[in-house]
Amino acid sequence: MIISVINQKGGVSKTTSVFNIAGNLAGEGYKVLQVDIDPQASLTIANGIEPSRIDKSIYDVLCEDVNIKEVLHEVGENLKICVSKLDLSVAELSLVNKMARETILKKVLKEVNKEFDFILIDCPPNLGLLTINALCASDKVIIPASTDYLSLRGVDLLVKTVDKVKYNLNEDLDIIGIIATMHNSRTTHSNEILEVFKNNYNVIGTISESVRVKDSILAGIPLCKFVPTHKTTKEYKKISDKLIEIRKKEMQ
Repeated sequence: MIISVINQKGGVSKTTSVFNIAGNLAGEGYKVLQVDIDPQASLTIANGIEPSRIDKSIYDVLCEDVNIKEVLHEVGENLKICVSKLDLSVAELSLVNKMARETILKKVLKEVNKEFDFILIDCPPNLGLLTINALCASDKVIIPASTDYLSLRGVDLLVKTVDKVKYNLNEDLDIIGIIATMHNSRTTHSNEILEVFKNNYNVIGTISESVRVKDSILAGIPLCKFVPTHKTTKEYKKISDKLIEIRKKEMQ
């Protein structure tokens, strides 16, 4: 199962969600690949890899025809990452003139798809060609969205974009749902936005705002290993369990 984790708005816990969901799934014994297609390389950094020390990245795979296996790094038991670095910022310019430019990542992932139970793609905070590539390569979409007004306003546009890709480029693409992130249950605003999400979209989980999330990223350790009994750890575990359930149903 290939899942794009997307939102055109930055700072809504896309990378944090990929990092922790991947850690949970790997901990359950599933083989997981994280794919970092964000030029900021936040997911690569979260996994303890310094982008400036990387020889080749997903940029070389997409634009220079390097085999994807050359940029896979093992970061834990059952867990690998396809790394990114800043040169990916010019990838969209390089891809523009390529044949079937929207489906290059799809072709690339076919080379390793059978080796993994889950592939999670951390997308850049925009709806450009890299994100479109991710959507064309994916079976499913998850949308992390923080429980604030500006984040809410962008979700409808994002859903429409996914629908357009589904209609024009990838008829098998489906949105699993929204992860309501950075939720502060002590504020009326955050609670009201959460209710709007629940009334209008399929919310598959709510992630509470917590400094421990940032601490685990800084340590390069997923929450399930960093603070196993923490509230936010359990919230991400519920989401991971839902993905496992979806995969099992589709395998039947």
